[in-house]
Amino acid sequence: MYARLRIALAAALVTSLLTLGAATANPGAKLIDANLVGIPAGAAAVFPGVIGGGAPWVIAKGDARLFADGRLQVQVKGLVLDPTLPIGAAGTNPFPTGRAIVSCSNGASVVTTDLVPYSSDGNAEVNTRVELPSPCLGALVFFAGETAGGARWFAVSGG
Repeated sequence: MYARLRIALAAALVTSLLTLGAATANPGAKLIDANLVGIPAGAAAVFPGVIGGGAPWVIAKGDARLFADGRLQVQVKGLVLDPTLPIGAAGTNPFPTGRAIVSCSNGASVVTTDLVPYSSDGNAEVNTRVELPSPCLGALVFFAGETAGGARWFAVSGG
């Protein structure tokens, strides 16, 4: 019984290392190619090292692509405070700048980009290269606004 368990664990380890090695050997390999979703109402909005925006956000269209060599492309269109909120800024983006954040679940490593312009109608684009920790397992890409208390995310990959 223990021999079978050891063989199964060894096979899983080899598979993981081969997958990681393939991403490392091919710097053009996509680690993430996903749509972005806004913070839904009532959702837990805290991930290790990344704090949510504190209110529901909606997005018309957004996507994130992260490559093994650190290239990061994020585009958001219509990422605004939920228009049904009973506040004055509802349906708009009150932050003039934003940034992308990459979070790796192993060790909660967080990498942020430089600030980019973020329009009041919720449009922004990030096209840069980041230094990823090795390995960066379970990566998520966020789009965040810059507040007085630091970056707060409004959209996350996975939608």
